[in-house]
Amino acid sequence: MPPPFLVRCFPARSDAAPPALRAVAFLWSGKHTDSGRPRGTRYPSNLHLSLVTSVLRRLDHARQHVPRWARMLVIGVALAITLATWVHLPLMAIGLKMPGWEAFVFDTCDPFCHQLPFRSFHLAGHIFPLCARCTGMWLGITLGVALAMIVVPRHRWWSGVLLAVAATAASGFDFLREQSGGTPDAWVRATLGFLLFIGVTLAVSFDTLAVLSALGRFVRRLHRGERPPAEDDPR
Repeated sequence: MPPPFLVRCFPARSDAAPPALRAVAFLWSGKHTDSGRPRGTRYPSNLHLSLVTSVLRRLDHARQHVPRWARMLVIGVALAITLATWVHLPLMAIGLKMPGWEAFVFDTCDPFCHQLPFRSFHLAGHIFPLCARCTGMWLGITLGVALAMIVVPRHRWWSGVLLAVAATAASGFDFLREQSGGTPDAWVRATLGFLLFIGVTLAVSFDTLAVLSALGRFVRRLHRGERPPAEDDPR
């Protein structure tokens, strides 16, 4: 039997769970009847189903109450990082001297990328601080986070995961093509890296912010000595 406090928090019956989760629990149990329920009085996956249902319900509640200022802050930080990484390149291309900032960006990116010149983009003779693939990945991360804060599609998790899986499969195919004698293409590498990480950030970044915002509200209420509000309370 599960601990009593879990039984109180998550009732043994899970009829209110989404149909997809009930189907998973039904198949998981391995014991079926004509009515579609497991035999016996015990339903071993009911507790797990209730836990998942509760987590999803609370996550959906957290998504609905992400403050606008938090989303704007994340967008600003993501765009600032993007500009800090790349803005010196067009400025140097038009003749502005920025050797200090160029060296700082290169040193900062060095632990994350091999920075080989023949695998990197060039602009007016200046080498990008990241190789072609890492350039696409970094743009996918920063711009993907900003996009997830602006556009919040209903099925963003599945959309992001499917995009990341498709980009990973395409990257594997491109790797095999290069290993079999094909000519490496920097633009293909950059595009696949961009699609891979924009899919990942689209899937997880907004929910991550939602969870952090909910935790912040919870800690603030504990500090004030307030009781947790009901789930429809926007605080």
